[in-house]
Amino acid sequence: MSDSEFAGFKQYVHSQQADIPDHTDAPATLELQDHIPLGIVDETKDSISFGMAMRFQPTGSGVLAPVWLGSINIALQFKGETLTLYAFDTLETPTETAGLKSLAARWLKCIRAGNPWNRSNQSLQPTALWRCASMLILISVLSAVAQPRFRSGG
Repeated sequence: MSDSEFAGFKQYVHSQQADIPDHTDAPATLELQDHIPLGIVDETKDSISFGMAMRFQPTGSGVLAPVWLGSINIALQFKGETLTLYAFDTLETPTETAGLKSLAARWLKCIRAGNPWNRSNQSLQPTALWRCASMLILISVLSAVAQPRFRSGG
């Protein structure tokens, strides 16, 4: 996107109150039951981040509890290119999104640090994207493992 197209996209996100349809198909083992827009969670001159909390019901045999999944879409205008990045995390409730927002903010900060603005004559460094994604996936997995999601009755 050009800078003016990106500005138009940001205006569109605002006009829709960040309730932007996502056409990604959920895995066959999950049925989308509800979605709650999280609104615009961060915005700068060159980026806009907005999110959604989604409630999925696992399908198949057995009685399984619904799962809340949070998603933040980061649109970043960077060195003449537009990136769309997604951060996902499980949520205890649709309103407990601080961890997800922190994950998205750390990712954006890492990408900017790996691609300093003062090297404007160089193109975007894809290795910085992978390094940031790998770091945050590891952080997310470690956070999920370190915090039990349920308590046993015994």
